[in-house]
Amino acid sequence: MDINVYAEHLQNSHNIFRNTNSFIFRFASRPDFYNRMTIFESYMRHDGTYEAHYLNEDGELIYDFNLDPRFSTLVKGDVNNPKYREQEALYRAMAKQFEIEGAIYPDGTKFKLEPPKKGVYKPLPQAYTNKQARSYKSMADKLYGYYSHEKRALMQASLLGALFWQMNTYWSGKKN
Repeated sequence: MDINVYAEHLQNSHNIFRNTNSFIFRFASRPDFYNRMTIFESYMRHDGTYEAHYLNEDGELIYDFNLDPRFSTLVKGDVNNPKYREQEALYRAMAKQFEIEGAIYPDGTKFKLEPPKKGVYKPLPQAYTNKQARSYKSMADKLYGYYSHEKRALMQASLLGALFWQMNTYWSGKKN
C-alpha cells in the first residue's frame, strides 16, 4: 500500500480514461511544487545565490562561485575589508561540509578543501550543501505539510483518512 505504486500506474497507463486521473493528479500537485520553489527561490534571492546561477548554451544550470555575493570580498582578495574574515569563515564551513558529503564538480572531480594558493580560493561546487538544502526542504515541509509515502498511503486507505487528506489539501490551497 504505497502512493508510489499509484503514481507509477498513472504514468504507465495508456488508457484515455485512466490518463484523466494523471491529469488531475498533476493539477493537485502543481501548486505545492510552485509554493516550495517560491520558498527556495526566496532563500536564493536573500542569500544572493540566485544571481550566481545561469543557463549555459546546452540549457544546463551552472553555479559560478565568482558571482556569488556571499564570497565577493573573498574572491577579490580584499583582506582589509571587515567582511573578508566573515566570508572566509562561511567558505571554510561550507567547504568542510562539502568534503564530508563527498561533493563533486560538474566535470566529475571530487571537491577537496585546500589552502588558498596565492590568496585564490578553490571554487565551491554548488551554492548550497546537501545539509543546507535539506534544511530548506524541511522548512517547506513544515509550512505546507508532508507525510511519508507509507503514512500517506495508510491514511488514504481508510475513508476517514481520505477525507482528512482532502480537507488538509483544501485548507492549504484556500490559505494560499
